[in-house]
Amino acid sequence: MGLKASIQAAAKAAALADAADLQGLVTLGELLRQLSADARSEGVPNVAEQSLAAADLSDQIVLRQVDDVSAAFTRLVEAVGACESAAERLEAAPREPADPELLAAWIASCEGSLPELEHLAVRAETEALGSAGIANETAADLRRRIHTLKGECGVLSLSDAQSLCHDLESLLESSLSEHGRFPIDAILAACDWMRGLTQRLSQDPSATEPDTAAVRRVLEAWTGKPCHEPRPDAPSRSSAPTAVGNCAPTPSSAPAWTGKPASMATPSTATPTSPGADPFADLDTIPPDARVSMNLEHADENT
Repeated sequence: MGLKASIQAAAKAAALADAADLQGLVTLGELLRQLSADARSEGVPNVAEQSLAAADLSDQIVLRQVDDVSAAFTRLVEAVGACESAAERLEAAPREPADPELLAAWIASCEGSLPELEHLAVRAETEALGSAGIANETAADLRRRIHTLKGECGVLSLSDAQSLCHDLESLLESSLSEHGRFPIDAILAACDWMRGLTQRLSQDPSATEPDTAAVRRVLEAWTGKPCHEPRPDAPSRSSAPTAVGNCAPTPSSAPAWTGKPASMATPSTATPTSPGADPFADLDTIPPDARVSMNLEHADENT
């Protein structure tokens, strides 16, 4: 049938079906298995795995092997949408490499920041198991590092990496409110994926980002539902805005990326009022061109 035709057929079937339409769900399951086979034959393993998992979920709904049929059907529709989004992204124009100096500075910074994030996650898990729970300082540091990493990926137009950091942020916020539970495996898996990304980009600055299916399965094991795929309309590297020389950055409590490992950067003194507070909420008010200018200027200063 072909990958594109299979996705369109599955998406149409999902739109027409409902949780009580057993025959429609059976048809949807068959279409999803066909989609999985087409995706695998065309070399798109993430779509193949997602569609196969969705087909199994459809079977479980038909056989009423789920506790909440309505919630399971919602997850099924979301999974079909994620497959559709992932396939649309494959049709996007090839990305152009980011500014070589900026990319090299970020790759160098990750050599220090990723191990530090891993060590911080181990500390947080230890604290989570204690009577006092995760310390406010530890929680704030985790938020800061993941939020900063997400912003850096956005500047470099690494849409998969940015989306992964966004999902990791959401998972972190939900887990911090649950005493004794900390998603260390999700954070370590994300760090491993980021390390693979930096290694790939160090060899070829225009290389595509690694497949996220494996690390997203780890996140989904905690959330119980499929993580969001990057938007198909996410900007490519070639469309990333350039620095504006006269653009003054808006003051923010978020520490600017210096292009150095986190251990060499000046630590932030801002302390959130509670574990749930986000000290970087104002970051979204900074115009995109200002963010690029801030990062480029800091990269130049450290050249």
